[in-house]
Amino acid sequence: MAHLEQLKINNFRGFDSIEIDGFSKVNLFVGKNNSGKTSILEALFLMSGMPYTDLPSVINSFRGFGLEEDALKYLFYNMSYQNTPSFYGKFSDGNERWLELEAIAQKRKDIFSISTPQINGVKFSFSQNNSLQKETVKFSLIFNNNHTSLNDEAQESVSKAFNAIFIPANKNDIGIFSRLSEMILKKENNTILKTLQDTFGDRIIGITIVGDDVYFDMKDINSLVPINIMGEGIRRFLSIVTAISGKQMVFACIDEIENGLHYSAHKNLWKELLSVASQSDIQLFITTHNIEVLSSLKTVLEENFTSMQNDVSIFNVERTKKVGYMAYRYSYKGFMGALENEIEIRD
Repeated sequence: MAHLEQLKINNFRGFDSIEIDGFSKVNLFVGKNNSGKTSILEALFLMSGMPYTDLPSVINSFRGFGLEEDALKYLFYNMSYQNTPSFYGKFSDGNERWLELEAIAQKRKDIFSISTPQINGVKFSFSQNNSLQKETVKFSLIFNNNHTSLNDEAQESVSKAFNAIFIPANKNDIGIFSRLSEMILKKENNTILKTLQDTFGDRIIGITIVGDDVYFDMKDINSLVPINIMGEGIRRFLSIVTAISGKQMVFACIDEIENGLHYSAHKNLWKELLSVASQSDIQLFITTHNIEVLSSLKTVLEENFTSMQNDVSIFNVERTKKVGYMAYRYSYKGFMGALENEIEIRD
């Protein structure tokens, strides 16, 4: 499967423009707070998920925005509808993708209001090409009374969108239940159980789904224990592991990978991530601002996955005074040198 090599983003969230080159199989984004790391993952998710047009509301929900009338304005740079968000991706096989978002706005109901028009939808212009043909599709997403109506002119041939998953920084990953249920049905939960035991101790002897929740069978406890009692670290770990170990994915976007995890869990999480990446076509995009996450990655690459050292890239996202946003790429060698010399490559 071809991997993404280059990404260009214009007029999206806080970005006026940024271009990132040299993606590898495993990609980490570091940088100061509010440097746009999460927005890069969201741009990847939007572009990879076409033609599923509910994705703007999905990524807004990760940030706590609901379906309020003006929530879509946060997709636009400086919240100005004249700033049309656009995305471009180039892949290792020469394929390319383009996506452009256009606001569907209307005058506000209050005739005395002098504020900007109200946005009630987004029109998508999407195209892709390959060695055989170029496919172009246009469709729109309209919000009306908290419902979504779709005017879809998409060609059937474009419906085969990339499989992508987004693990947000917050703890509200409701997809964990369906992913784990599917793994249990396929009898794949023993692998997850072994990983949990290695990371959190052998008191965990079983994992199952009851209703809409995850329960653990614990040694010396007569009743099943709900995941909420086990702590947020296990929930976060399970959320990430089930996401990458379930259905075949092309992109996995993991925001603030360290959230809720004690540093002692980082090594085992990296082992699981790199193991899946080495055995599949999945491409990982991860944000972090935690030095222990980077140090654990360095250790695992040295001790367990030396063959993947050239498959890992670190991007430091910064806003410069002269040229605006930049993403400075560290190769494995550069990454090692930065850590060893305590060069600042994280918040």
